[in-house]
Amino acid sequence: MFTPANLISFVRVAVGFMFFYVLYNRITLSGIILLVTFVFLDILDGYVARHFNCTSDLGIVLDHGTDKLFALVTLFILFYHGIVPPYVFFAFILRDITLALGWIFVRVKKKKLLSSRFYGKMAGGFYFLLLLVYLAGYEELVYPVMFITLILYYISAIYYAKTALLTKVEAEYAQQK
Repeated sequence: MFTPANLISFVRVAVGFMFFYVLYNRITLSGIILLVTFVFLDILDGYVARHFNCTSDLGIVLDHGTDKLFALVTLFILFYHGIVPPYVFFAFILRDITLALGWIFVRVKKKKLLSSRFYGKMAGGFYFLLLLVYLAGYEELVYPVMFITLILYYISAIYYAKTALLTKVEAEYAQQK
């Protein structure tokens, strides 16, 4: 439980809660610093987990759970402030609910944890860029980055579904042998 990577993730949770406060109040410089810190810690915990071979199921759940909580709360704050239109808000939420249900299905039925893939990381990177663009005051870039992020979120969802289905097919094939 207290691996170096998990400890970094716990710090990331605390940084995330501080970021929620500054994003809600749109405290620009503090928000940018906390956002960059949050992203740095996200990269660092993955690196430490792989480099020191201290990956764990708890670490995977903690990392993805922190990412999901961060995305949902920040999305709600942006929606509350009128930055994210309702249809975009619900499109993001629908994707995350669908992924969460799929993740639970794969975890419970297949006893497997799916890790991040390229498109998921790219979508997350664009989401962080969206927050940065908003905090930095580049209003004209908010909507283009938001829509690119949304498209990448759905592309990543398709790839996660494909991975989950391939896992199911591979498991059935192995049972037939």
